[in-house]
Amino acid sequence: MMIKGIDVSYCQTGFDFSAAKKVGCEFVIVRAGIGARTDTQLKNHMKDITKNGIKYGFYWYSGLWNVLRPILIVAASLVVVIGLLSSGWSWIYGEYLAPVD
Repeated sequence: MMIKGIDVSYCQTGFDFSAAKKVGCEFVIVRAGIGARTDTQLKNHMKDITKNGIKYGFYWYSGLWNVLRPILIVAASLVVVIGLLSSGWSWIYGEYLAPVD
């Protein structure tokens, strides 16, 4: 059994999630951020994904280039996580995640 899904980030600005659902997309993996920055399209993607009733999960691209970056990445991702949770969105932290309701 194959389950169809997609991975989105800032590169898919304006993506049509309604069309994706119509052709069988069952889940979306959303890049929440990279390094110490939130993905610029995270909130837009989440608004459209939830509006279309598509299951979703998140990943954070680490881009670990030096010893100090992990500290900055954890701090930045915690800020984003707290914001998402306060907005009622589910969150699981990791490289790639299973979709969540």
